Amino acid sequence: MGTQDTIILVVDDEEAVRHSVQEILAPEGLFCRTVTSGALALEVAQQIQPGVVLLDTRLPDANSLELMLLLGRVAPGSQIILMAEAVDHDLILDALEKGARDYLGKPLHPRETRLAVRRAIAAWRSGQDGNRLREGVREIVERSESLISRLAGSWEEERTSLLAEGIVEAAAAALGAGKVSLMLLDEPGNWLRVEACTGHSVPAGEMDVVLPGEGVAGFALTLGEPFAVTDASNDYRFSHMVVPERYEGSSFVLAPLVAEGKAFGVLCASESLTGKPFGEEALVLLRLLAQQFAGTRLFAGRGGRLREGPGRLIDLDREPMAVVARDEDWLDTLDVLPKTENETDSRRDAELALEICRAATDELDPERTLAGALEALGAGLSASLVSLYLVDSNSSELRLETATVGIGCQDRICLPPNRGLTGSAVQTGDVRVHSEPRIDPQFDPEVDTPLEGASQTLLCMPIKIRGKVIGVVRAFLPERASVSSRTGEVAAAALSAAVRSGLLYRSLVASIEEVAAARREGSA
Repeated sequence: MGTQDTIILVVDDEEAVRHSVQEILAPEGLFCRTVTSGALALEVAQQIQPGVVLLDTRLPDANSLELMLLLGRVAPGSQIILMAEAVDHDLILDALEKGARDYLGKPLHPRETRLAVRRAIAAWRSGQDGNRLREGVREIVERSESLISRLAGSWEEERTSLLAEGIVEAAAAALGAGKVSLMLLDEPGNWLRVEACTGHSVPAGEMDVVLPGEGVAGFALTLGEPFAVTDASNDYRFSHMVVPERYEGSSFVLAPLVAEGKAFGVLCASESLTGKPFGEEALVLLRLLAQQFAGTRLFAGRGGRLREGPGRLIDLDREPMAVVARDEDWLDTLDVLPKTENETDSRRDAELALEICRAATDELDPERTLAGALEALGAGLSASLVSLYLVDSNSSELRLETATVGIGCQDRICLPPNRGLTGSAVQTGDVRVHSEPRIDPQFDPEVDTPLEGASQTLLCMPIKIRGKVIGVVRAFLPERASVSSRTGEVAAAALSAAVRSGLLYRSLVASIEEVAAARREGSA
């Protein structure tokens, strides 16, 4: 386990302790920066922004509790581990109450130290992922609002290019990507062409077309699902497609634009500006952005045109692309109605995802992480009950993980994974929305209702990690409530990220038993 992205700061005035920490962590690939005083700790922490700080409780020049709080201000998110004497019991409790991650007793035990540092690194990384996700969603919301204002004040024939450019700019800012391109399928469905890009030296109109199923973008179009690649050079699916001189780094993320179950474009991001591979949070953000704009009749407004090969034009009024045309399409009504229903829906969906991410990442109690995300969803949709089920690895049944507390409303403890509308969401990986579930042929009253059996509007959202369905969140909404499948897709992406963080927290908490065993072994 390396820490290329994590800096460990050791603060202790005793050279023997500093040297001991370095020796203990070095075999794990964990390397430290050491300082001898509280004053130096603040100065260095502000410069290097450590992910983990091992802090002596008895520094001659600083009160350890006050120093811990100051370190939290100059290096937000850093995980503090106290190095304490046996008599520092009350101080340790005070520090834990005020936000310390853990403590180690002196003399340091190697196994205990490694476990504590690993847990702290994992918690720091999870917090960094959550912060990036939250900031990325906020960036998307703000840029979407700005884009809509620009479109409202533009000429009709300019809107196609303005919209495409706005999408790639929003993706680049939200993901921290050096290169982003938006590719659209031509009307016959023969090839993908770059409609807009940022960070590339070649203009969009001069870039090569891509056949469906060929190349990374063609693969994403055919797959119809978003995916992230950490290192394409070591991925058998893409290693032969990597062009080293064209891109800096071999990590990328792609999200198809899908409507009516058909992919009609691909949003591609590469060259992470953070120096780290794109991860789950980048996948969620790009998926959110793709879904936000795929819900409208993209690039098919009145008079909108797309190029069909060099110099040729397609009149999209003649036959729109495979995108659902809505009664209140904000591109078609910008001249008379700057804020339409679809724009409001897109903004509301993004804000709902932001609230879910915020609820999950702001929770200090690991056991409350998942519950916080469900409560945010329930509040945003006025749901009477929201439940998370995870697939049991032994029985393959859906086991209730956590649920919001409804008045006189409880959910079932266990569900079959292949029955009813709920099971359909798990089997297909698609969101299911039913305002009148009882009239659907797949409805199963023993599965698709709460424990008391009352039928309500049902929203089922598959939970996916690395493309695999591991569970489902279902929400029971007010009778005949109106909610779109796009809202469900956006919420499902944010919930999947929250569940990933929650499961990580759980694994960290489980390792406490290992720490306790190590401490007992050390004191024996």
